[in-house]
Amino acid sequence: DNEPVKAGQELVRLDPADYQANVAQAEAALATSEANTAESTVNVPMTNINTRSLVSTSSAEVEQSQAAVRSAQKAADTARARLEVANAELQQAQANYDKAQKDLVRYKDLVDKDEISKQDYDAAFASANANGAQVQSAKADILVAQHTLDQANAQIEEARAKLVSA
Repeated sequence: DNEPVKAGQELVRLDPADYQANVAQAEAALATSEANTAESTVNVPMTNINTRSLVSTSSAEVEQSQAAVRSAQKAADTARARLEVANAELQQAQANYDKAQKDLVRYKDLVDKDEISKQDYDAAFASANANGAQVQSAKADILVAQHTLDQANAQIEEARAKLVSA
């Protein structure tokens, strides 16, 4: 706004929510990759069958069960991170929607006074509707993320039960 700026004066404050969501997504992707790596190293087929095959098979089953537990735990961690991201995205969508609704009220007053065009009002109306749809989409993403987390937790319990019986 053509105002003088002093050295060290804060010009912009960035919202860390987007960056934190990106970090959570990256951590979730890393956890998934690590789990896939751990699981794939255990699933290497046995090629040497001898008199100790039963012992080797049992040992491999235990290792595979342990890897399955670790994999399921990583999947749960990933699902938790995705749920956090979905919650952050809902907050962002809700904030955008709230602003669009306030803008719409202001635009309505201006269009009634013929201070802005009907086209500008229609654009604000469309923006408010689009932001409302983003809120609904974000809510659906939360439900999906929660369902995925529930499934991952069930897989942990299943993997632990198999480990106990191995």
